[in-house]
Amino acid sequence: MALSKIHVVCQVHGEGDRAKISRDADQDVVVIHPAPPSFRDEQRLRFDLCFGDGATPDDVFFETEMHILADAVSLGYNAGLFVTGIGRGDFQNRSTHYFTKIVDILKEYHDDLENPSISFCQIGVPSSRVIDLVNEKVLPGDAKHLEEEWVNLLKPISDYDEISNVLSKGCSIPNIVAIRIETKGRTSGTVGTLFLVDLGLPVVTSILNQPRPASKSHSQCGGACVDPSLSFSGSFSGIAKLVSFLTTSHYEGAIPVAQDPFTAICSELFGGNGITKVVVHLDALAEDVSTVSAALRLSSSMRRVRNRPVVNHTDPRLFELATRCEGVENERDLLQV
Repeated sequence: MALSKIHVVCQVHGEGDRAKISRDADQDVVVIHPAPPSFRDEQRLRFDLCFGDGATPDDVFFETEMHILADAVSLGYNAGLFVTGIGRGDFQNRSTHYFTKIVDILKEYHDDLENPSISFCQIGVPSSRVIDLVNEKVLPGDAKHLEEEWVNLLKPISDYDEISNVLSKGCSIPNIVAIRIETKGRTSGTVGTLFLVDLGLPVVTSILNQPRPASKSHSQCGGACVDPSLSFSGSFSGIAKLVSFLTTSHYEGAIPVAQDPFTAICSELFGGNGITKVVVHLDALAEDVSTVSAALRLSSSMRRVRNRPVVNHTDPRLFELATRCEGVENERDLLQV
């Protein structure tokens, strides 16, 4: 598969005359209006799709083509769906709807796979703790430890009913449901992993004394660059640093994939071997416009991240061959630009 950019969509709730945020549906743009008496220009942030209040969860699911994630993991790719609500917490139940429909599609595909085996885990991340929600225990160690050990939490299951039951209960904290599907053919098989991630609500904790680099000004990137002076906490902390690293030229050094549990577990979905979709639910009447603005800039900037998805073969020789072929294909695409 060729280079694949992260697909980011937004749904604006509560549109109206009192709203501080509006939607330019024709251009899939979210507009943030400055509060009077400010004379600042409005911010216009582009998304791949932008839905209004009237769109149902099914509308968002089908027009965003979330079924592709089920297709991908069944074929042996890494895939992930990230959902967040900005402004109010009552949008979080949307993630349960999306996740359940994807699992229902996986159920339909199950009988067509070759000797499939399924395993899953659910990891909750309230504040600084990490919890194995399936076995109800707090996990020891830091994010680096989790990056190497989370696969040991995967629980083998015979069908998808247990995953459906977990999803139907909902979860009030940011969490990751990881589903691994392994197939076994005569000569080789594939291993696909699906990450269903509810990021909860973003929180901007502080503004650090760190100037924006001249090479990536707000106007140059169309308002969709991640301001490195913004400090996110919780589920957005590591992702903000990782996206900043991948989209801002002044960053140097090792990629910060183990900053927090979300990037430690889902690092392949940001600039790596994965297919990624992000859904942002936005409260147009939110009072904290600064947090909304920062979170929207981060979400919109994710569209600039490019992944390189490759089928994960259980035979390492086939995986290496697929990776090399993918590298040649990417080089060819770059030369044709």
